[in-house]
Amino acid sequence: MNIAENHDFRSRETVSVIIPAYNAEVYIRRSIDSVLLQTYPANEVIVIDDGSTDHTTEILKNYMQQVQYIYQNNAGASAARNVGIKRATSKWIAFLDADDEWMPNKLEEQIQVVTRNKTIVWIGANYYTRSSINNRCSPYTIPAKIEKLLSGKEYFNDYFAMVLSGVMPCTDTILIKKEVFDEIGYFDLNLRRGQDTDMWMRIAYRWPKIGFLSVPLATYHIETDRDLMRKQINLPTMLNFYDKHLELSAKFSQSNKVKPILKHMISITIRGLLFQNCRDNIRLLLKRYQNLFSIRYKVFIYILTIYPRFTTLGCHAISKFIRFFNLRRRVVPLPKKLK
Repeated sequence: MNIAENHDFRSRETVSVIIPAYNAEVYIRRSIDSVLLQTYPANEVIVIDDGSTDHTTEILKNYMQQVQYIYQNNAGASAARNVGIKRATSKWIAFLDADDEWMPNKLEEQIQVVTRNKTIVWIGANYYTRSSINNRCSPYTIPAKIEKLLSGKEYFNDYFAMVLSGVMPCTDTILIKKEVFDEIGYFDLNLRRGQDTDMWMRIAYRWPKIGFLSVPLATYHIETDRDLMRKQINLPTMLNFYDKHLELSAKFSQSNKVKPILKHMISITIRGLLFQNCRDNIRLLLKRYQNLFSIRYKVFIYILTIYPRFTTLGCHAISKFIRFFNLRRRVVPLPKKLK
């Protein structure tokens, strides 16, 4: 579909873009410019300054004619997104983190899909990951793999099956009808980590069908201060997340699909705790979610925690070796069900 040939296209499918920003002076221009340069213009761009203490506010003054600026005391990205959702007036909501960026055709490609598929209430896409340290950039998922899974369609019938197949959108690629939030609520402020995944899972319980594009439509920049902070594991938050979705998945009769996903997430948490010499927390997870894991896995992890300091040193040494030789995908594969 050629947008130029359809004069009422933009008026029918309106889009509000929500950008939470906290101390984003280094990259906020890149983020906003990528939205303003879209081939399918957004109807409004809402930037929520989450209590920045750098020059973010001064930089945003240059965009006051093009964006809506909202300041709030520091409360986190979820609180900022919730403010944006409530302020938005468009039919569709799109999210973009202040240190990431969109491809110029991001909105155009997704709006065309949802226009052709009227039952879709949300859509994601593949994306690039770019390292600021070595300037490497590659698609998160090989496009050919996604195309094979889609089998000629523009959507996955089931979000959880999509994730189990190894395909995962990031927040920067998600486009959602605003009416969805009226039913499921907003981002969970009780979660300091995993709020995005929590939201997508809550949507999927009610609307499992998700539009998806194999072509990368955003760039997720890694190895910034944001990513370094995320390495710190907040165990109470993670327990809250896991327990919440074990309960919700049972309520919506989706336990068989959700448990393998949670198992993979918990194993990642355990791996992170091994790096932090947190034996007690690791054993707590193994005991609390013992029904998700095999005896072999539990025994293996238990052995690793007998001498936790030695294990931590070994984990860091192996990690450095993997990064140096760029072996991560080969040495740390996904579980079989997530490949």
